[in-house]
Amino acid sequence: MTDSSARPRYGYVTLLTSDCYLAGALTAVNSILDVESIDSLETFETVCLVTPATVGHKAQQALQKVFDRVIGVEPIVTESWEELKLLGKLSVGGNGFARMSGYKLGPGPG
Repeated sequence: MTDSSARPRYGYVTLLTSDCYLAGALTAVNSILDVESIDSLETFETVCLVTPATVGHKAQQALQKVFDRVIGVEPIVTESWEELKLLGKLSVGGNGFARMSGYKLGPGPG
């Protein structure tokens, strides 16, 4: 799929900010692909957002073998606990806003 207009409207998106979670990202995408029917595979794509500064090249290559798209995103760092409270995830630390990059992928339904 090279033409962006031909891309599915929906997707399963995950974020990887560390090689330590590579196994989890690979398990998640393979579980999704195992559960979805062949017909539904054309209605969505699998996307992995990665922070290239903290995810190694070999890990990114492993992701590219199973995800439809692997997209590098910049970490969005904050030291404001108030901003982290907006996410409801104080446990994510200052790097929690990188997940917001997923909203840039395209319009929602409607």
